[in-house]
Parts: sequence; C-alpha cells; structure tokens
Amino acid sequence: MLVLIDNNFADRDGMRDYLAASRSNRAAIPGTVFEEWFKAKSPDTTRRVQQIASAYPGQIVVLKDTRDLLHMSGQPRGLLLRLIDRRQTRDFAPYCETVVNAPLTPELETHFRAHREHAQETMDALLPEAHKMMRMFAQWDQEFSVSQRRELNGIIDGNRKLSPELQEATFHKAVELGGNLFTAHQVARSKVPATIPEMANLLAFRYGAMTVALYIRLRNSAGTDVSSDKKVLNHLMDIKIAAQATYLDGFMTREPDLHDTYQIAVSLIAGLGGYTNCGKQR
Repeated sequence: MLVLIDNNFADRDGMRDYLAASRSNRAAIPGTVFEEWFKAKSPDTTRRVQQIASAYPGQIVVLKDTRDLLHMSGQPRGLLLRLIDRRQTRDFAPYCETVVNAPLTPELETHFRAHREHAQETMDALLPEAHKMMRMFAQWDQEFSVSQRRELNGIIDGNRKLSPELQEATFHKAVELGGNLFTAHQVARSKVPATIPEMANLLAFRYGAMTVALYIRLRNSAGTDVSSDKKVLNHLMDIKIAAQATYLDGFMTREPDLHDTYQIAVSLIAGLGGYTNCGKQR
C-alpha cells in the first residue's frame, strides 16, 4: 500500500506506526511536505521528523517536483511511475546517513538554514494566492444558484452524490482552475488531453478539483475561521498536498476536515473516470 503522509501525521508518530506495521506499507512524500519540514526554526525539529522516515528508507517514495508533475500527461498507463522521483527515492537512504542522522556540524546548520529560508520564501510567495482563493470562494457564493447552494449544504454528512447540473458546474470550475495553472507554469495547451478521464488525471485538474472540494467543505463547516494569514495559507498548502494523494491508495492526516476535503475531491475525480487508488479498481 502506498499512501501520502502529511506533516501533522508524520510529526505525531503516525508515520512511525504506519511504517512499522508492515514492510509493504510505503509512504509517499511530496516536495510540499519537505517544505513543511524545513520551515521549522530549529534543525533539530526538522531532523526529528525526518529521522522517523530515515528508519524505514526502503519504504519511502519521494515524488517529483510540482513543476514536473504539472507537465505530466494524463495517460493512465505508467502514471504511478511518472509521479515518482526515482533518483531522490534511490538516494533517500544515503541522504539520511549524511544529513539527517549525522552529527549537526556548522556545515549542516548552514544547509538547514538555506532550506528553511527557501521554504519561508515559498510560503510568503503563496500567501497572495491563498487570499485570492478565498476571494474567489466569495464570488462563487454569488455564481451558484440558490438550489445549488442548498444542494451543497450538508452534502458531506448526507453522503449524497451531486446532481448532474452541479457535477457539470464543479467540473468546469476545476477545468478553469487547472487552465490557470497551465498558464502560470507555461504548460503547452497541446498537452491538454482530448478525453475527460485523461483530463481528470492531470495534476492541474486535481488541484482544481481539490479547490472545489475545499469550497464545498468550508460551506459545510459553519464558523470556520479563515481570517488570519496563517489559516488561509494552511488551507492552500493542505490542498496542494492532498491533490497529489488522489493518485495513491490513501491519504494519512490527523485533520478530519482535510480528510473530508480529500474524499470529496477523490469522488469528483473517480466519477470522471480518473486514475485513483494506485490504478486499482475501487
């Protein structure tokens, strides 16, 4: 089983328990989770969570950089292999020996400081995008009809499927958001597949689907606080991480609301014939 593990699950011994339970349990780690690890102020804090993973190097799979994944085709054949950064996965054990488990020298402190500064710069650059997403959600409140908003209300607890009309509306919003990502990352429009299942396999579309899922979840969570920069940014980081989990066997997180968001997105993607559950039938 290959699952994606987010930072809070790894930091609270969840990753250790999961990996120790069976050698067939593997954990996928995307670049966004590494950034979460590196933004800790102390190298000891960063290394503590990495040392958990380093005890099971053969069970760790490192995913490719987001930019590379956005250029990935939607062909289902070989999709799982295209997600994996083979070199970084292969080099994870040597990296642990020389960086994670080695004595903390001044050179290593400089290494961690550089990564921490880069991670913080990334977070700072994403904050305007996070606030833009929240403004977009407010606009969606006006765009969805009264009946559509009523249908969205309670859809998580009711475990109901969206009506065809609302399925189409949410699909087009996910496509539009995916197109915006293509433009931002200069992905050639010729890479856009002709079939809906292959469209649903693009990471850009999955970011869009996860954003739609977050909107649905927030509108089902009365009193959710999105006022502070930290909370708004956390929402954006969460969906970036969870979007990559939609290809795999599962998503390990300690946050029930985030898991609900992930499940909504997986339902949207699977309903379009997209690749989920590592390519196995659900």
